[in-house]
Amino acid sequence: MTARETLGIREAKAQLSRLVRRAQRGDSITLTHRGRPIARIVPITEPDESTEARIKELERRGWIQHQTDPPVALPEIVLEPDLAQRYLREDRDSR
Repeated sequence: MTARETLGIREAKAQLSRLVRRAQRGDSITLTHRGRPIARIVPITEPDESTEARIKELERRGWIQHQTDPPVALPEIVLEPDLAQRYLREDRDSR
């Protein structure tokens, strides 16, 4: 059986380490602000999701899209030695 407690947010801030240890032992703590419940510190009971499961959830929400086509090959750009540094120096000197 887990213990339940209600605690004001200010008091919880001062006791966060203790509250986290209690959650690790199975306790559930409800945090309040001006007497109204706003959050809960609870133990994690389920194992972490696999990366594959997280990706599928992001796809389901439309946040990412599965790539079906092969990636487009970018052309190789060959610069003469120190060209990038020369351009940066010219740009810096022109300011």
